[in-house]
Amino acid sequence: MFRTTRRVIAEYIERKEREAMNSVEREFSMLRKSLMMWRQREMVGMFHQWADWTADRIALRVRLAERAERQRFVALAGREATRELRKAELNKWVPRTDPVSQNTYYEHVESKEVRWDRPARDFKTTHVRPERAPPSRRLT
Repeated sequence: MFRTTRRVIAEYIERKEREAMNSVEREFSMLRKSLMMWRQREMVGMFHQWADWTADRIALRVRLAERAERQRFVALAGREATRELRKAELNKWVPRTDPVSQNTYYEHVESKEVRWDRPARDFKTTHVRPERAPPSRRLT
């Protein structure tokens, strides 16, 4: 009788161990699945962060390219305006003939400046810096 009780107790312990082991394996499997899902969500979140960062960088490159294009356009327009200004300034010098010596001299129409030699083509033009745009209009 003593042996059968021991055997019953051993079988009971063995059954409880198997149940505990099965329970641990099930919980471990569920935990693993949960961790895998979290990892996948984390990877999806990281992908979305990367995609947002990439979209921001592309938008920044586009803005910088547009700014560079505007700067090239302004520089080209400035050079063209300088050429036109120089041409207009040169046209303000009118050739006249000195009645005494019959030599040609040049008189500036606006300033009434007089010179004997033909005015050079490279008049100095003062460069006026444009005012900075308010912060709300500046590109970042």
